[in-house]
Amino acid sequence: MPAFPFRPRRLLAPLVIVASLSVAACGGAGSADDSESASGPAPVRFTTDSFVVGLPMWVGLDQGYFEEQDLEVSPQTYQTGVDGIKAVVAGQADVAVALDFGMMTALSDGLKVVGVVASPAAGFNKLAVQGSITDPAQLSGKKMGFLPGTAQEYLTREFLAGQDLDDVEMVSLPGLFEVVGALKSSNIDGGFVFADGVAQVEEDKKLEIIGDDSSVITPGVQGIYLVAKEEWAASHQDVLERLLAAYSKAIDFALESPAEAASITADAVKGDASSIEAASAVEHWEMAFTADQLGWLGKQQAFLESAGNTNATGDLESYFDLAAMEEAVPGSVNAWSE
Repeated sequence: MPAFPFRPRRLLAPLVIVASLSVAACGGAGSADDSESASGPAPVRFTTDSFVVGLPMWVGLDQGYFEEQDLEVSPQTYQTGVDGIKAVVAGQADVAVALDFGMMTALSDGLKVVGVVASPAAGFNKLAVQGSITDPAQLSGKKMGFLPGTAQEYLTREFLAGQDLDDVEMVSLPGLFEVVGALKSSNIDGGFVFADGVAQVEEDKKLEIIGDDSSVITPGVQGIYLVAKEEWAASHQDVLERLLAAYSKAIDFALESPAEAASITADAVKGDASSIEAASAVEHWEMAFTADQLGWLGKQQAFLESAGNTNATGDLESYFDLAAMEEAVPGSVNAWSE
């Protein structure tokens, strides 16, 4: 697959600048007063990653689904979902989209999960190693690259535990590009890669792919989540319901026209449509929250609590506000009734 440009810094699509200027002229975006009393469309500042996680948002913008719901969605693009949630915490955005582990890492009091939009299949993350390694057991005593605070860290540690490899040196790296670079320069012996990182590894004759994350992740447990500030969510339930209704319509479009949805997303993030389409195919786009997903989050919470890496302690249900999601897509919230 062609190389995909992962970027180590935040990216803002041109639309963000235009939307921000127009909102600034009206006195700011995203406040309760703005959404409830302004005469124009309700503004929503929405963050996504620079690859596939935000695909339904780009489709919704392109197809006019948010506009149909009288919403003005302004996209902000970040390298990871964690960065997007940080923007919400800082008041720079209203809603962020993130994969489960990143969401659990960043979740804290004052934040609410307001939507669940996919259940990605296992196998997305591939175990890349130096060519001399043919079996995971050979990683004993060697170096593994990991991305702190992300799903990649969780699955790396769980994978090593499952292999009884407790003597592997964990090397913290800032991003996917750096994991691939460290593999190519032999600074690490192995690491889980994903998306375009897989293609870059496969192009290097010194490296091999010898496994994936399917030994760690049970089918149907992962999730892609929407996160907002508790105060914003409480005062914008109608906006959230309309946002999620439009999002659901965008998901239907993505399922019916995957190539076109990938092309729309590629144009928005300056990416490769074929890579995005392949990644989207395993996302399992669906607005639903199940008991299996809740149980998986509980495991991640326990892992993060033991490492002192989360502020989301106690009852997980207290961090969810899915009333608008249930209104937008009746029957979509089943986690506590199954």
